[in-house]
Amino acid sequence: GLIISIAAEAEQLDAIAHISDVSWIENLVLREKYSKFAGGSLSGASDANAAGYDGSTQTVAVADTGIGDGTVAGAHAEIEPARIKAIYDWPAVSSLLCFDAFPNGAADVDTGHGTHTSGSAVATGDGTGEGRGTAPAASLVFQAVEDYVEMYGLCSDTPSGYYLLGLPADLRDLYSQAYSEGARIHSNSWGANVNGAYTTDSQNTDDFIWNNPDISITFSSGNAGVDGNANGIVDEQSVGAPATAKNVIAVGASENDRLGDYPCDTDLSYTDCSTSGGQNQIPSYGESWPAQFPAPPLSTDSMVGDPEQLAGFSSRGPAADGRIKPDVVAPGTWILSLYSDLYQQEYDAQFNPKTGGWQYDGWGNPASELHKYMGGTSMSNALIAGGAALVRDYYQKARIHDASAALVKATLINSAEDLLDENNDGVYDNAFPIPNNHEGWGRVNLATATDGSRQ
Repeated sequence: GLIISIAAEAEQLDAIAHISDVSWIENLVLREKYSKFAGGSLSGASDANAAGYDGSTQTVAVADTGIGDGTVAGAHAEIEPARIKAIYDWPAVSSLLCFDAFPNGAADVDTGHGTHTSGSAVATGDGTGEGRGTAPAASLVFQAVEDYVEMYGLCSDTPSGYYLLGLPADLRDLYSQAYSEGARIHSNSWGANVNGAYTTDSQNTDDFIWNNPDISITFSSGNAGVDGNANGIVDEQSVGAPATAKNVIAVGASENDRLGDYPCDTDLSYTDCSTSGGQNQIPSYGESWPAQFPAPPLSTDSMVGDPEQLAGFSSRGPAADGRIKPDVVAPGTWILSLYSDLYQQEYDAQFNPKTGGWQYDGWGNPASELHKYMGGTSMSNALIAGGAALVRDYYQKARIHDASAALVKATLINSAEDLLDENNDGVYDNAFPIPNNHEGWGRVNLATATDGSRQ
């Protein structure tokens, strides 16, 4: 059936619902990036790479804001042009009485979100290991879905800015394009905050996987984790959509395990990097988001250093129908990955003429012109997308088998590790054994997933 978005007053809904061809109405919730505004590595990824499982037989599709300057040659120095199969632009289209769209092609000009997530999945890194993605030999198909829009009329309560309004109403169109390019992993670090609801996006995603059972589609679970009643525990049922779909791999965020070593560029004059010993200072959840995390132990918990804990902001399940979500988790705090080389303060001469500002620096201060830190389930999802490529690469190389989405998901789930402090109470008591609505089936371990012990 046809899916359309309508800007209407509330009193008009009854009339619309009475049209005989209308079968379903749901609120439009803007899809948004799941970076947490303010590198890590996925457990076992290096071991899997060393064993020869680097994604070289696989193509990963990423649908996100944009990538580099929007061209194959200018995507990023650490994603070689030969590995980029295609870059597609999905431009936003102006909506009468709501917004005017100003498409900018596939360039990543505002947050660098798409460049960062692509790097976490497939970047080769700088030679020292810095900035390397989970599947550093995989090919990439990129689909740019963000543009600048000026809101007015019925949408005037929403500020003008960059939004993911290039995403099609029917997501199967997006997946189909990537599938035709050979992508069998589709990475989506975005969603809509719907408190666990199963939406049209969820249904259409499930439908696509059902009809194309060899494509694994990953989604970040969302960053809506909050301690609303100030009891020191993150509330349940905040997972977004389409992460609520049944056939996807829904990804939550655990903490980066590194205690220190988050260097920043001391040559940047507008930061405090030169006076902080060349290191970013890592805050607690309460220091960064006091309204979301008002009480200990969450308010005083550092965002890094304990891989047995979830990130406080990571959306929790269950889905509204009771299903366990997320499915798995991966590191999602202070992840080092690629920096989009457009409108960077002091690295570039020109700011973004559309906003009059510079590109987002990420969390803290940038590590370099090529790398910055970001966090959120966006980042953990990108690592898992690369991980799914490694699992498919393993089955292709070791078993000469084209793995289905179900097999990839089962392998990641059955090799995942149960976190000891999934509820972030500071005690390694494993209060909620897997599976649970904090971590799903646990933290992915790619060494175990690709060592042949579970097949």
